[in-house]
Amino acid sequence: TPSTRPFREPPEPIPYPSHLEVRLVSQDSTIRWKSSKIFVSPLLGREKVGLEEVGDGVWSVFFGPVPLGGLDESDSRIIDVQGRMRRRR
Repeated sequence: TPSTRPFREPPEPIPYPSHLEVRLVSQDSTIRWKSSKIFVSPLLGREKVGLEEVGDGVWSVFFGPVPLGGLDESDSRIIDVQGRMRRRR
């Protein structure tokens, strides 16, 4: 018999301002960035993150309004908001 429990609709996609670069985090927890794969977080698989350029080759990374850290293109790693390096995939 069909379930009597109501199911919620999936949440609406997070809107990002048009000036941000938006990337989909893959199932392996990475984003593609200039022919590289950069580890983000296993918690964000299949979610989108926004990147805002704040300097030459330096980007702030956001999940919606939440700052995750920064991406420095020179070493292809994300440094979290506490200044810790994320592991390289």
